[in-house]
Amino acid sequence: MVSTKRVALLAVVLIAVLGALALFSLTVGMRAITLSGVLHALRSAGSQEPSDLVVWTLRLPRLLAALVCGVSFAVAGALMQGVTNNPLASPSILGINAGASFGLALAMIFLPAASLQVTIVSAFFGAALATAFILVLASLKHGLT
Repeated sequence: MVSTKRVALLAVVLIAVLGALALFSLTVGMRAITLSGVLHALRSAGSQEPSDLVVWTLRLPRLLAALVCGVSFAVAGALMQGVTNNPLASPSILGINAGASFGLALAMIFLPAASLQVTIVSAFFGAALATAFILVLASLKHGLT
């Protein structure tokens, strides 16, 4: 059994590594900005210097979106594994990604000139319908409510 102190230490180390990599990712891009330049940009919000604008308008939103997506995927995976009581549960095993593909295929067939947003929404609804179908089948078979 793993001790609580060891898990806490691992969590602290991983959060520190995530923070360091997140800070480093703000330096990476087409325009070379040093780490000190990034720190200066973060301290001087509202500055009109080109490197500060790049950090605030491009790189920081990109970093925050990546962090939010990563956390969302981790929570969704943990919930799926917890609800199904299966450590190998994933969207591909449950058929959710097949539902998304089916919704996307229907949108491409019946709405060939549809925008990207329409195809994304149709894929979402296909995944949602596949999930609902799986939950209904599970409740019928095992009496889950």
